[in-house]
Amino acid sequence: MIPDVDKALKDLIEQAVPGTPVMFDAPTREWSDRIGTAQTINVFLYDLRQDLAYASVGAIGLRQQPAGWVSATSPTHTIHPPTWYVLSYMITAWYQDPGDMHRILQDILIELSSHTTLDIAFSQVLQPLNPTAVMFVADPPDTRTVTELWTSLGNTPLPNINCTVTLPLDRYQRDEPGPIADPLVSDVITGIKAIAP
Repeated sequence: MIPDVDKALKDLIEQAVPGTPVMFDAPTREWSDRIGTAQTINVFLYDLRQDLAYASVGAIGLRQQPAGWVSATSPTHTIHPPTWYVLSYMITAWYQDPGDMHRILQDILIELSSHTTLDIAFSQVLQPLNPTAVMFVADPPDTRTVTELWTSLGNTPLPNINCTVTLPLDRYQRDEPGPIADPLVSDVITGIKAIAP
């Protein structure tokens, strides 16, 4: 989940600012001293938490077809509703000239704000639920969070773009759905579709 979002964000930022390295390190004082005057875009994942708005219970019934998994009223397998998470990123442009920094942030903002979702390859098992990776750009946390974040990093605050991505944890990239042992159980399980915001 996290590497997929990292790659999707990196691809978009590289389209906006070609030729500039994109790094995912924590922008601490030691890190900025290490890069020196090198021009860099930093994308820092500073928070990850469950989105309880998507929480649900029960089982989702699926049936495997030649073309993939589908929701079914008479399923052969079940999965648990996926858990959704919010990934919060702080994006900064490390340039010596403030004018260049602001211009680069503007280019990134234009590119990111033209997308409401990220292109994430979910497993075939989750496809019947129409999973999405919803992105909100420039939706800042409260002022105290930003201040505490820079303080904990021990670095000088810079203008930044806050970006959040909400998506389901796709455990079925690794696991298989559980088969229904008792055929009678399949008569009482109905398909449940995730509701995107």
